[in-house]
Amino acid sequence: MNERHVIARLRIKHLELLLVLAEERSVHKAAQRLQMSQPGASKMLQELEALFEAPIFVRDASGLEPTAAGERLIDRARIMLGEVRLMKSDVDEAAFGVSGRVRVGMAAVATSTLLSTVVRTMREEAPRVTIELQEGSLTWLIEALLSGVVDCVLARLSEHTSSPKLTRDSLYDERVATVARVGHPIFDTPVASTQELTEAEWILPARGAPMRESINRFFAAQRLPMPQPAVESVSVMANLSLIQNSDLLCFFPQPVAEEFDRLSALRIVHTEMNLIMPPVGLVTRSEAPLSLATQLFIRLTKEAVAGSDRWSLIEPQK
Repeated sequence: MNERHVIARLRIKHLELLLVLAEERSVHKAAQRLQMSQPGASKMLQELEALFEAPIFVRDASGLEPTAAGERLIDRARIMLGEVRLMKSDVDEAAFGVSGRVRVGMAAVATSTLLSTVVRTMREEAPRVTIELQEGSLTWLIEALLSGVVDCVLARLSEHTSSPKLTRDSLYDERVATVARVGHPIFDTPVASTQELTEAEWILPARGAPMRESINRFFAAQRLPMPQPAVESVSVMANLSLIQNSDLLCFFPQPVAEEFDRLSALRIVHTEMNLIMPPVGLVTRSEAPLSLATQLFIRLTKEAVAGSDRWSLIEPQK
């Protein structure tokens, strides 16, 4: 079937169905979400497969699974719908200035100081833009980015952010601090020994997280056993609460640790550890269009980093 026929028959509703089927893996659930009948959704899927002359989904034990052709169609549908959604905001932006919403996924490395600077500047330059912040693990953030749940991700760059589907911009290097509650016994000595750190109880990032991998490498290089975590968590606020009510130690990004130390919410533990961490950066989808609001957020974030001595600039990482 030629391209002209596809253009003439393909509808926006087809694209929406593709994305919802990819998320729900069920015709019944997809039909409910799109407020249409199940036979109607099945017929529309059949129309798509006839239009592209290829099976798009196959059924397995867990439900519908995209074929190789289906995966490509879903990716293209996501991009096309992204363009459609930008059409209205582009018209509004031309008439009234930058507006809309920018959805930012952030890991614990996205320090409150940096974000507060960016948000304040955005409120001055584009008061009609709403900034939506979502925090989560790096794995969840990248999945949310690829599925269109967030527009960009501010996180530590690693192999998890290395994909042809992603574009990465390195922003700055960031140190990591060991933290404990005020009055923790570890403060009985000016500098905590590596042996004390090994024997302590810890909150550690989940396995596979960039910080966890750096921790593993440090203890392996010192020929010391890896501390066994009592808790695995990347939530700054949950970890703060746990620290304040126990003798658990934890690693925080240095700027976050300094802020909580200044507020006497915790104390930074002086150690001889030197963890080499991957840089913090911005991640976007390679082929997805960026709204003007998202482009502005990215530009202001880079300018905030460049304009402060708090963060050290590094060469862009591709």
